[in-house]
Amino acid sequence: MTDPTRPMPAVATRTLPDTAGIDAGTGAHDARAAGGGKEPWRGHIPALDGVRGLAIVLVMISHVTLGLRADVRFDRELIEVVRSGWMGVDLFFVLSGFLITGILLDARGRPHYFRNFYIRRTLRIFPLYYGILAAVFIAMPLLVPGVREQAWFAGAHENRAWFWTYTSNVLLAREGTWEATPILGGFWSLAVEEQFYLL
Repeated sequence: MTDPTRPMPAVATRTLPDTAGIDAGTGAHDARAAGGGKEPWRGHIPALDGVRGLAIVLVMISHVTLGLRADVRFDRELIEVVRSGWMGVDLFFVLSGFLITGILLDARGRPHYFRNFYIRRTLRIFPLYYGILAAVFIAMPLLVPGVREQAWFAGAHENRAWFWTYTSNVLLAREGTWEATPILGGFWSLAVEEQFYLL
């Protein structure tokens, strides 16, 4: 039996979020109503910057060690571990999927949210992507004499349609070698991301 004169022990409680700024129909959070102009609850997540940084470091280290050879067993094992940095690309894809899904869920219920999403993505990615392709496939042959005969350029140039259509990942899968896209090898990941947006 408890002593009624003793104070009750402190109990951990959880504060429920203020629902004043949540629209009942869409579940969308209106930051102005709930927090006096604060950022939306699904805004910038600082911890994901660290995850993004880790993914970048993994990929860079993996690329740096591609040509390394070692005679000592420890060195060989270390190189094999470091080469698993390719998982950083997978981490980028998972992170992108999470962030894009969050953007779409936040915008759900707003007028033309799907159309606006694609317009923003297009304006963010297409100019730089197609600008690089134009520089490589149009400007470079005009400005650098004999570049079309160079082996490092010829493979990408003859497969340029795959790049213009965001399908260089399909080309790589079909050919089974990086030689199909020597100077624009990293563009396969942009193709995968663009295809993800279409889904």
